Amino acid sequence: LPPDPNEARFFRLVRAGFSEKRKQLKNNLRSLGLGDEAIAAALEQAGIDGRRRAETLAVAEWERLAEAVADAQR
Repeated sequence: LPPDPNEARFFRLVRAGFSEKRKQLKNNLRSLGLGDEAIAAALEQAGIDGRRRAETLAVAEWERLAEAVADAQR
């Protein structure tokens, strides 16, 4: 089977979230190439405080954030 593009996007997001330890999520997501406004909008849409750190998110929160980031990139 070919790779699932949604799965690849999800794991790229998670890698970005964990890219620099001790940084807030909103700062780590900049490595995805999104601007601050798009990041803030995606976090708000997902219902996640951007000041949180990646390790505090549950899998369901990562999934919501992945959908919100995909929307922001469209």
